[in-house]
Amino acid sequence: MSTKEELVSNIKEWMKVESDMKALQKNLKECRARKKSLADGLVTIMKTNEIDCFDLSEGKLLYTKTKVKAPVNKKHLMVCLEKYFSQDSNINTDEVCDYILENRSVKENESIRHKPNKNI
Repeated sequence: MSTKEELVSNIKEWMKVESDMKALQKNLKECRARKKSLADGLVTIMKTNEIDCFDLSEGKLLYTKTKVKAPVNKKHLMVCLEKYFSQDSNINTDEVCDYILENRSVKENESIRHKPNKNI
């Protein structure tokens, strides 16, 4: 096979793989959206009925809460600095940094997670 034929063959195969990947990504996007919708419904049901865990044949379906600190952005930084320096005029950068990091808002995320059985 000549290099020109090989090049054309590789380009055609690459285009087919690219097309297949796009189709798979579209399908994956739809699956993720459906999974998120189902998870939101399950979280609501499990939360209102105070259910922490469902035992399944494939493992467990767990209701979990995770806390995530809010990111430090300019607005948050300015509010914290104004609050901090209105109380004390002495500037200590370590104290300012600690104050900012300790006073970030905390967000709780609720989700479900599948914990498969251990195969021994």
